[in-house]
Amino acid sequence: MGISIGAAIAISAGISAASAGAAAYSSSQASKKAAAAQKAAGDQALAEQQRQYNQSRSDLSGYQQQGQAGLAEMNRLNGQMQPWTQDTPTYNPDPFVAPTALENAAEPGVRMAQDEAARAIQQSAAARGTALGGNTMAALQDRAAGIQSQAYGDTYARAQNTYSTNAQQAWQAYQARYAGNQADKASFYEAQDRPYARAANNAQMGYGATGLSLGLGQNYANQMGNLYTQQGNAAAAGIIGSSNARVAGYNAIGDAASAAVLGYSPDYMAYQKQRSAYGKKNQFSGFPEDKTYG
Repeated sequence: MGISIGAAIAISAGISAASAGAAAYSSSQASKKAAAAQKAAGDQALAEQQRQYNQSRSDLSGYQQQGQAGLAEMNRLNGQMQPWTQDTPTYNPDPFVAPTALENAAEPGVRMAQDEAARAIQQSAAARGTALGGNTMAALQDRAAGIQSQAYGDTYARAQNTYSTNAQQAWQAYQARYAGNQADKASFYEAQDRPYARAANNAQMGYGATGLSLGLGQNYANQMGNLYTQQGNAAAAGIIGSSNARVAGYNAIGDAASAAVLGYSPDYMAYQKQRSAYGKKNQFSGFPEDKTYG
């Protein structure tokens, strides 16, 4: 027993629509699952990035705290720095002064020579009976002047040697005082600079750790932005894919329905013509739904 053309068309259209709907649903679900899987992978990556970032920040926090403490110590020490107040030793020797005639005459050797010369002259004059004469006095003066003149060169040389010796000793004493002064000065500033240098080193360490932390933050932000973008793209692709699948299904259903209508129309028109041939006026009354073809 055959089936009516309407039933055949309805069954065919129903099968096509159901198949298209099932395919559309399956494709839509697959797009959603793919987007969900990509989002889950992105969430895991985000969690790992967050964990690593937090761990790195924790590792650097101690250095940053030490740097902050060093900076505070530097500021404290700056207010306690004291200048070196001791005068630097100087060397200003007196100039050499040549001995005077009186100083030369007062030399023990000169006086001894003069005394011996005077005794000799007086003894000679006494032997001649002219001890108190003018010639004797003149002879004594000339001899004394001659002795002083001959001795001055030695007196000058001795004075110059004494001056040089004293100047050398004074120079050595000055060098010792200067070296001690500079050593004390260096120790004074070192005692202030040593803790300041330690504080500055700690501050520099904290500065470096802060720079690393900022770099980690920037890198973390970039990676997070990339991951969020990827998740957004995946979600958008899932939505578009699901929508495209539904649209394709709807189009397939529409195509099936259109095909059914187009397939049914020629038979229906032929049947109407056949009924007209029998002379029936109302085309729709008493329509033979059980009419079969072929």
